[in-house]
Amino acid sequence: MNDGEHGYGEHGHDHEDVHQLLAAAVSGVRPPPGPPAAGLIARARRRRRAHRALGSAVCAAAVAAVAVGVVALAPPGPRTSGPAAVADTPSLVTPLIVEVSTVGRQSAPELAGQDLDGKSLSLAQYRGKVVLLTFWGSWCVPCRADAAAVEAVRSGPRAGGVQFLGVDTRDGTVGAAKQFAADHGLGFPSLYDPTGGLWQEFRPYADDSESMPLTAVVDRQGRVAAWARTPLTEQQLDALLAPVLAERP
Repeated sequence: MNDGEHGYGEHGHDHEDVHQLLAAAVSGVRPPPGPPAAGLIARARRRRRAHRALGSAVCAAAVAAVAVGVVALAPPGPRTSGPAAVADTPSLVTPLIVEVSTVGRQSAPELAGQDLDGKSLSLAQYRGKVVLLTFWGSWCVPCRADAAAVEAVRSGPRAGGVQFLGVDTRDGTVGAAKQFAADHGLGFPSLYDPTGGLWQEFRPYADDSESMPLTAVVDRQGRVAAWARTPLTEQQLDALLAPVLAERP
C-alpha cells in the first residue's frame, strides 16, 4: 500500500519537509540537501490550493448530479388513479382514456349524414340521452375486439339508459361496412363516413392522430363527457358510462 492509500501522498511529503525545517531551526543542525525553505513552503502552499480547487470541483459536480437526478425522478405532471385521466378540454398530448369534468365539457361536433342503408341519421336526434359513440371501420383490426365489447355493454344492464351510435369511417364500399356489422352483430345504427370527414370533426379527441377505434360518451346535454382512442373492454366502457348515467337529466 502506497502513501496515498494511507492518506499521505504529496501532503505527507509537505509535512515532512516543514518538520525538517522546524527541527533544524531548533537544534541548529543544517537540514539535509534539498530545496530551500522558502521553496518548500511555497510548494506546500501551491499543493494545498490545487487540492482545494479539486475539492470544490468535485463538490460542484456532485451537486449537479443530484440536481439532475431530482429532475429525472420528478413526475411528468398530475396523475389520477384508475384507468382514466381527468381533463377539462382536449389537449395536444391526450391520454388514451379521458373523462371530462361537468364544468369543462364542450358540445360534441354535429355529426349528420346517412346510415348504412341510406337513411338520414344524426347525433343531434339523440339529445336528452346518454350516447355511446363509436368510430369503426372494417379495415381496422383493433375495432373487432372493440365492437365485441360495445355489443356486450349494449346487451348488459346499462343498455336501457344509453343510445349506441356508430360511425363507419373510411370504408371504400358500404358493402364492406355492412359485412363487418353483420359479422360482429352490431345492433345499433351507424353513420356511413367513406371520406373520413365525420371522423375529422372528432380529431381533437383523437390527439391529431389516426388512432382507431375512437370512442366517446356524450352526455344528455350533447357534450363530450369522456373519450378513448384505444380499444376498450366491457368493464372500461361500463366505468366510463356509469358516472354520466348517474348525472341528473
